[in-house]
Amino acid sequence: ETYKGLGYWTPEGYWRFPIGSKVDFERTLMERCGEDGPKAVKEWNALSDRLRTLAGSTSAVSLLNLRQDAGFLATTAGSLPYVATHPDIFGDLDMLFDSLHKVVDEFVTVPFLRNFIDTMCIFC
Repeated sequence: ETYKGLGYWTPEGYWRFPIGSKVDFERTLMERCGEDGPKAVKEWNALSDRLRTLAGSTSAVSLLNLRQDAGFLATTAGSLPYVATHPDIFGDLDMLFDSLHKVVDEFVTVPFLRNFIDTMCIFC
């Protein structure tokens, strides 16, 4: 049996957010964020898109491949197809060594969503 959600206590009360369904999660944000619901969904999707790019950066240039000699070319050769089609990842390299909250701060302003993300960072 798999989990279908996770219970979560907030200052606003108890809620259960669904796992595995974008539509159900967005519906939950709409319900919990009231008039900020549409804004929370928009911020969540923007953050998700940004994190997808960062995830590609970590896959393409794994920390083990960060070398400072000519061997860099040999150890990163497998990443070249991704890097060639996503040259913007080089601008993200410094973020791989920094706090996630800086990325979250760029996108998330709705307090309920921010609290949710902070809690998930603790759990993960």
